[in-house]
Amino acid sequence: MKKFGAILRESRQLCRLKVYELAEKVGVNPVYITRIEKHDKLPSPLVMKKITDALRDPILFETYLKIKYPTVYEQFKKEDLDISRRATKMAYAMAANKNKTPEDMEEYKREMRNMIFNTRELVARYKKVLVKLEGIEKKYFKS
Repeated sequence: MKKFGAILRESRQLCRLKVYELAEKVGVNPVYITRIEKHDKLPSPLVMKKITDALRDPILFETYLKIKYPTVYEQFKKEDLDISRRATKMAYAMAANKNKTPEDMEEYKREMRNMIFNTRELVARYKKVLVKLEGIEKKYFKS
């Protein structure tokens, strides 16, 4: 299994970015990015989110969470999987039902709105957890 630093370096290189260019986009010192890549130093969640956004690589953030916060990762992955299963089930039901009545269409629309709401709610909770984790890390490292 690859180390996190190697995965980050690979993602950065795929974007054709130099270390200093990524650091500039993220707002950190290039040495910090090098420490992550060479020594597998894990950044705070919010810095990692900025790196992920700069590289446009959401899988990188998932990998980070899986390593640094496995319990949080497992909980959100479980909820995400549940939403994905519901969406797939609904897509199959829509495809199979060729003679859709107006009532069927209203039911599909209701379910779709519900899934969108659940997804937004999950993302909002996810962001709150990241902010809390960031606060805990700051507090822990200050003392």
